[in-house]
Amino acid sequence: MQVSATFSPFAGDEQLLYEWIIGQSGQAWIELIQTSFARGDSIPTVRKQLDKLGLESINARFAIAQVQLQQRAARKFSGAAKMLFESQLLEQATDERIGRYKADRFRHAPRIIDYCCGLGGDLLNLLTVASSVTGVDQSPLACKLARFNCQANQRAVEIEQKNAPSIRQVSNVTAGFTLIQIAEPPAVEPLI
Repeated sequence: MQVSATFSPFAGDEQLLYEWIIGQSGQAWIELIQTSFARGDSIPTVRKQLDKLGLESINARFAIAQVQLQQRAARKFSGAAKMLFESQLLEQATDERIGRYKADRFRHAPRIIDYCCGLGGDLLNLLTVASSVTGVDQSPLACKLARFNCQANQRAVEIEQKNAPSIRQVSNVTAGFTLIQIAEPPAVEPLI
């Protein structure tokens, strides 16, 4: 069964826009917009500033939308201002507090694979407790964001774009909102 994509005002251009926003130029525009919002400038004022500076309209709208997503994400991530988001992936992302709790449960695991890693919410915490962590997602955009967000938080991670195996194909699985496979799992204390 195929799931229909969510509406995006940037449909068709979204992949290119994410490539741009991840780059040095896009990041410079993000910083400028963050500064404008921090001093209380309205969106129309910021749009006029960006237009005067020569930023294409679609890029300006996309960069402003990213800063707005960063502001929403600040409820989930302390480093949100350095990260990049997509609306649906942000909604699905595990916040830091829950992520720390989940990661702590795997603190002795030598290798962790986070299937359906999304934009990297769990990865950020798993990377603090395991020596080897791999993020896997079938979405090219999710992989791109997970890699960027981990790097933005000074955490090196391996990201693979592929379908997650079915639950029957994975042994020693802990399931939650994300499937996390532990290769050679240590003994885990029961919750009760």
